[in-house]
Amino acid sequence: MKKILCLLCILTLAAGLLAACGKSDPPSPVDGDITTAADGYVPDDFPPAGNDDETQPVGGGNDINTPEDLANALNELGQMFSATWPENEFTKQVPKPKFEIGLGTVTEEGYVVLCGATIPELKDYVKDLQKAGFTKDADTTDTAAMGFTVYNYTANNGKGYYVEIGNAMGMSTISITKAMG
Repeated sequence: MKKILCLLCILTLAAGLLAACGKSDPPSPVDGDITTAADGYVPDDFPPAGNDDETQPVGGGNDINTPEDLANALNELGQMFSATWPENEFTKQVPKPKFEIGLGTVTEEGYVVLCGATIPELKDYVKDLQKAGFTKDADTTDTAAMGFTVYNYTANNGKGYYVEIGNAMGMSTISITKAMG
């Protein structure tokens, strides 16, 4: 459940980041007083004139100065949050699920994905994980409380990778990380 909350926080931060990158209109002049560059007005974040050096980041240095920088940043964001099963060191450790996955995120620590899998689909996937060697320190929770069924399976493969499969209140997650200790 903590991982679900963590992922939702990450998604909220990413949405805020994207919203902050939106275009804003300049402030409207007051009482018809229009200040222009001809009047000597230069915005605070405007690059200095005659700067023949490499272009400096505008507005505090977010390292996005060219269309190529923007394309690279969007590509990185697309790889971080993806609705397809990515190929990386974490996903190579486990079989690809047969059910449809939702939004996932890849970090240095691992891969977490939300999916709409049912508990029976997750149980079938756990069998595939066990065949792939995720049987060390295995723990399963399968219980019903207050009208909800909670299912969780955790194990490691003995090669340094840890998997957690869970479903709570109809939301399923798959988390693959480097095993601790």
